[in-house]
Amino acid sequence: MKRLNLGNSGFKSIIESNNYFVDKTLFIKEIIDTQNQLILLPHPRRFGSTLNLSMLNYFFDKNEPENKELYKNFKIWQTEVVSFMRNFLSATFKDNSKLYKGVITGILRILRKSIFSGLNNLGVYSILDAEFSDKFGVTEAEVLQITTDFNKKTDYSQIKKWYNGYKFGNVAKLYNLWSILNFAISRNEKFKTHWTNTSSNKLIKSEIKKKDADNIRQEILKLINNETIIKGIEENFVFPDFELDNELLWTLLLYSGYLTIKKQASFAEYELAIPNFELKIIFKQSILKCLQIDVKIRNTLLQNTANYLINNKIKKFEEGFKKIIGDTVSYYDTVTPL
Repeated sequence: MKRLNLGNSGFKSIIESNNYFVDKTLFIKEIIDTQNQLILLPHPRRFGSTLNLSMLNYFFDKNEPENKELYKNFKIWQTEVVSFMRNFLSATFKDNSKLYKGVITGILRILRKSIFSGLNNLGVYSILDAEFSDKFGVTEAEVLQITTDFNKKTDYSQIKKWYNGYKFGNVAKLYNLWSILNFAISRNEKFKTHWTNTSSNKLIKSEIKKKDADNIRQEILKLINNETIIKGIEENFVFPDFELDNELLWTLLLYSGYLTIKKQASFAEYELAIPNFELKIIFKQSILKCLQIDVKIRNTLLQNTANYLINNKIKKFEEGFKKIIGDTVSYYDTVTPL
């Protein structure tokens, strides 16, 4: 069985060490086939962006032509590699004779008038678009292969409950790559949360604590209770806009992987949900911790509510959480700034 070098996102190192690798090399072909010279691919963290860029880097590195050997056993065929390397070395472009393709990854698409001003040939393919949608995260077939390769005997329905549920473009039932790989190398069959996004956690807490955030708190409660919400998703914004429009929080939560799309509700509105049990726990723990530290709520209520969550007493948890939310609103309505 191949060794899984968790945390190593260097494609060459993984292949030369004969480590376990989920074959996403057709990502390279899809990059080549796009008409855009510059490509922006906003996706949540921990879904393989760094490894994909590393894979591209070695594929394009004209200083080490022997890198083509790295791809000989994968879906991007050897003949394509040789052909591309020839084309790459001789390719010329109007604006940059040395540039064949430029690929940028990240969580959010930032408004073009900021850092992308002047890039009129930029193709943007986010998690809302069909392009590249199966090249990030892992599919059900790939998860089944991973669990087989690592001899994991766990009930597949539980793996699905914990880590499945994402939808990118027209591809549904995607899994978080980081969580699946961590689970694959664990020595027992115990499920736990493997993925958190601390930067987004901070913003969520900030929004929850605002005096006028009652609507946000109520919407989050709906999500935790397995309901969906319909929100407008704004792909073009800059972070200062959050000071003026707290509805942009839902866009950030979607693009950073806390929420996923169930379906498109209208032209710019989407039905959103928490994708899986792992994220539901992260949501609940983040909110409870935030309220415990930053808002004056009775500790017994918090402890009891947390225990209801741990023991899967959803109805009791809902009642406690509503009480917490009510106390939070009352606190902000009565507190006097010093």
